[in-house]
Amino acid sequence: MKVLSGLLPTFRSEGICFGGSPVDFPDRDFKLCRYTVFAEDNSFSYFTFREYLAYVCAAYGKEVPDVSELIQGFHFEEYTDTLLRELSTGNRKKAFLITAFALKPRLLLLDEPVNGLDFQSTEYLYQQISGYKEHGTVLFSSHILESITMTSDRVFVLEDGKIRQTFESGQIGAADIREALHDENDR
Repeated sequence: MKVLSGLLPTFRSEGICFGGSPVDFPDRDFKLCRYTVFAEDNSFSYFTFREYLAYVCAAYGKEVPDVSELIQGFHFEEYTDTLLRELSTGNRKKAFLITAFALKPRLLLLDEPVNGLDFQSTEYLYQQISGYKEHGTVLFSSHILESITMTSDRVFVLEDGKIRQTFESGQIGAADIREALHDENDR
């Protein structure tokens, strides 16, 4: 996730394409088509959610959209004007998720997206991920089997930083993924 997000500036790779075109992780155009929600993020701690959303939209050259539906869906109404540093882990995650889905980047990167979320917000997140195809691609990492089976069109099992196994939409079942992960643990 850090590489795809452009946070490891010394990483170099050839032959990586997105949308049919080669990409360079630090390239400005590639930066403007992606947004990352990390598992834990304590940045912008002195911004409120609304200030953070306005800042991100300005950085991406977009108008601040109406996020009232996202705020309601994530049950975040009472926290929109609270400093991010004063929010619980789950509510901070909601602030970044709302921003991500409001921004609608072509590539949305989510690192352990359900960590810290309550049950209702998790269900809403699954709906948002499942419906995201009209805006772009969601790539997420998760150790939660439910997240994977309920929202994914393709699953990559990684081992030592390499793709060990791939599952396509018709093959994404809990039993198959458990078996692949069990095999991985036996090595």
